[in-house]
Amino acid sequence: MIITQIIKYKFIKLALVWFDEINVKDVDVKADIYFFVHLDRLKSANNIGGRTYLDKTAFSDLTLDEDDLFAKIEKNSRYKIKRALREGFQHKIFDSSQMLEQNDRLLEFEKEYNRMFSQKDQSSELNMEEMRQLIANGALYFSMAFFEDQPVVYHVYVRSGCKIRLLHSVSIYREAAANDMRAMIARYNRCLHWQDMSHFKKQGCDVYDWGGIGESEEFANINEFKLSFGGDIVDSYRRVCPRTILGRMITPIYCLLPR
Repeated sequence: MIITQIIKYKFIKLALVWFDEINVKDVDVKADIYFFVHLDRLKSANNIGGRTYLDKTAFSDLTLDEDDLFAKIEKNSRYKIKRALREGFQHKIFDSSQMLEQNDRLLEFEKEYNRMFSQKDQSSELNMEEMRQLIANGALYFSMAFFEDQPVVYHVYVRSGCKIRLLHSVSIYREAAANDMRAMIARYNRCLHWQDMSHFKKQGCDVYDWGGIGESEEFANINEFKLSFGGDIVDSYRRVCPRTILGRMITPIYCLLPR
């Protein structure tokens, strides 16, 4: 079980419980509201009380033989991955213990994350408290792709048991002025996903969760990209469980939970 605790509005204490379908009585964290996120089964979700919300995500089956896993990737994406490797693609993957020693990497990622969303005219800032709590739980993994020794793509994952879920994907795509540079970064992003899948397969993961499938039209291109890797669309559930009087008062406001 992974728990990250977040304070919002200075007087409401929220606890996020990732992946595990457990009874709220088993969560030894004082909070007004528990958010159970990324639950795989509705039956289990119903056992923990509160309100349930349905999401969609995509799973890639890492139990497949690596050749079969690669063959499920759409042909054009396979070509781009192979081309990136011919171009000298380089990458690194860090686990939580290594990230404790790489605080500069985390700060660098925060800067690029905030810059990317600013360039997209979206007001979103990286939740550094959550990132550090995931690191403290030993649950965060961080991968990077490099061009001429400079990072151009970043991926952040959360792991629980045999499941790995994509949490953030950031690149300097929008900073690149030349079209050929943008195309290269796009190839490196695909290649990094493949290298991540291969790595986590070797580390004993059996599910690569693509971090959600959006329902609105604005997510169409992102959804198409994720599904080009041959994964299957599956249901995912969130559950909001108020545990105090304040929590029960506030819960109706939170009709959409953190993803």
